[in-house]
This record gives sequence, structure tokens and C-alpha cells, in this order.
Amino acid sequence: MIPHYSAPTPAVRRKPLLAVLLAPLFMALIAVSVINVALTAIGEGLEADTGSLQWVISGYALSFAILLVPAGRAGDATGRRRMFVIGVGIFTLGSLMSGLAPNVEMLNLARILQGIGSGLLNPQTVALIQQSTSAARTAPGPSRRWPPPSPSRPPSAP
Repeated sequence: MIPHYSAPTPAVRRKPLLAVLLAPLFMALIAVSVINVALTAIGEGLEADTGSLQWVISGYALSFAILLVPAGRAGDATGRRRMFVIGVGIFTLGSLMSGLAPNVEMLNLARILQGIGSGLLNPQTVALIQQSTSAARTAPGPSRRWPPPSPSRPPSAP
């Protein structure tokens, strides 16, 4: 169960969090380029024309790019973890459908679904990494002052 976005956040272990966030991000970004290596074999195996094969690449890239900004805003409004999990789920479903696609039309639909999932999870990944690291940097303490004191300006009271 995903907690409500306004619920207090427990202490975060940063290294495991980074691994959990970067793994799907890596898979989503590699999905853009790995298809280029296999495109010839896919075209022969599915007996696809060049126009359909162009959509295998372009469908993913287009759906990915269109969703980046709206998905970032949706993550801010409804909760980044929630949108991240939804994005990973959609991306995984699209990957499974891509692997099982019997024809190029189904492959194109699956790749568009993959792009949608990737477009949803990418902004959340960056935002969650920033959120988890900025919490450590802005923790109160004597060495955490901003702006830092300069020779021309005396330090201000906290």
C-alpha cells in the first residue's frame, strides 16, 4: 500500500534508495537504444516494413517525451512515490507485451506503453533523489547555514 503523499516521511537510507530508483531509470533509458541493435532481426522475424519499424523507435520516444513535464507535475500534486510505482508498473507491462508481441502492430502498442511508463517514472526518479539528498543538506546544524558567512558580511543568527 502506498502512503498518502502528505504522510510524514520516515528516515531514508540513501544507498538502497538510490539503487531502487536508478535500476528502473537505467532500464527505461536503455530501452531507447537497445532496440536499435535488434531492429533488423525484429523486422525479419515479424515481417515488418520500414515504416512500422520506425514506429517501434519513435512510438517509445514520442510517448516518453510528451509525458515528462506533465508527469513531473502530477508527481508533485499526487505523490512522487505513487507516480513512480505506477510508472514502473506500466513500463514493466509494456516490456512484457513487447517481448510477447506476435506482430509489429502489437509491438508498437507495447513500445508506446513502455514509453508512457518511462515518461511517468523518470521525473519521479530525479525528484525523489533530489528530495532525499536535499533533506540531508538542509538539516539544521552549525555547518548548515545558507548563505554561508562571507568576509564582508557577519554571520546572521539562526
